[in-house]
Amino acid sequence: MSAGGRDDEGPPAHAPSRRVRVRLAVALVLTSLALGLVLHGLRLDAVAEALGAFASWRAPAVLALYAATLSLRAARFRALLPRPVRYVRVLVVVGASHLASAVIPFHVGAFVGPYLLASTDDAPLGEGLAVVFLERMLDAIALLALTLVAAWLLESDGAISVAGVDLLAAARTTTLVACALALAALVLVALGGRLLVGAIAGAVRRISPRAARWVVRLGVRFVVAVGGLARRPRAATAALLATCAWWSTSMGAAAIVMGGIAGLPAPTLGAVALDHVAIVTGGIVVPTPGHVGGFEAGAFAAMTVLGARAEAAGIFALALHAFQLGATIAFGLACFAWAGVRVDRIARDAPAARARAPRA
Repeated sequence: MSAGGRDDEGPPAHAPSRRVRVRLAVALVLTSLALGLVLHGLRLDAVAEALGAFASWRAPAVLALYAATLSLRAARFRALLPRPVRYVRVLVVVGASHLASAVIPFHVGAFVGPYLLASTDDAPLGEGLAVVFLERMLDAIALLALTLVAAWLLESDGAISVAGVDLLAAARTTTLVACALALAALVLVALGGRLLVGAIAGAVRRISPRAARWVVRLGVRFVVAVGGLARRPRAATAALLATCAWWSTSMGAAAIVMGGIAGLPAPTLGAVALDHVAIVTGGIVVPTPGHVGGFEAGAFAAMTVLGARAEAAGIFALALHAFQLGATIAFGLACFAWAGVRVDRIARDAPAARARAPRA
């Protein structure tokens, strides 16, 4: 009991700032627009008919593949950590991060994992954050490679044009340019990463000295992590293999759903690759909780570009995301229960975890 006569169970609740309210409003508007695009003209009887024709074996197969996807992402996270941590512990952390991403907008949930590691495993907070950035780098490389695969495979079936623009040729050119820029960035990080971090921090310091300190701290951690991974070829190979494997299981789940709904193109590698490129892009453009709206809009756009009827494309988008989000939430809740972590205490305890976390 505090001096004021109330139970001191944690920091007092504060109303969201104006910036947070604006961001949430933007997220809701983007979600509404994206879902409106997908749901427009969708008949409930058509949805019921499509789901009724969905073979009974497909649902458990899709859920199993999404569970395997999360397990493989945990294996990659563990391989990227510079110090040994039990796989079961990393699995719990990754499941918690994905569950947080399903309820927190703007991809903030990805940073829950490093906080949990810092608060329970004495892992420096910077190491966990550096792993998150390394994961994003590997996934960006995978996305670029998948875009090239989709463009190459689908181009053999003929050009796909929208408003006179050859989408496949444009995607191939853009991806090659992005690959060149990414390679140049990696070379800069490897050769002069600390100097690059210092230059960026100097520019940021003019705006916010506090933000500049974070740039230095996280930037140096990222540079050290990239250099450390280069000196650990077995860990780097394991991370690359896990990245390829989890993208493959996720694409396998999409292929099973695609093959179970009438009116969609055949689930070829090119079609599934395009679907995943569009889904990931939609999730980046519309950073809502659980990628709701952006996921559906990406899947819907991919299917309609490939010639599917709008109704079938909408059913596919909703069904695929329901499977993915359902598996993520169930997996994350199981991880929270296993670890004994309460969801309502994560935000409250995060500052204390950051204060306790070693910085070295």
